[in-house]
Amino acid sequence: MYFNVALGYSLHLFYAISKLWSLGLLYNLFILLGCVIAPFFFLCKGLYQHK
Repeated sequence: MYFNVALGYSLHLFYAISKLWSLGLLYNLFILLGCVIAPFFFLCKGLYQHK
């Protein structure tokens, strides 16, 4: 379940990145970092709560 949420979240952000690409490379680099880090954060948070 947590993987599906993280995957959907990252796909949503990836779509947002493609829409906002015209705003500049640096701005999109921060979004891309968030897109990579956020799913792992939620996944780790979910695994931590299961223990």
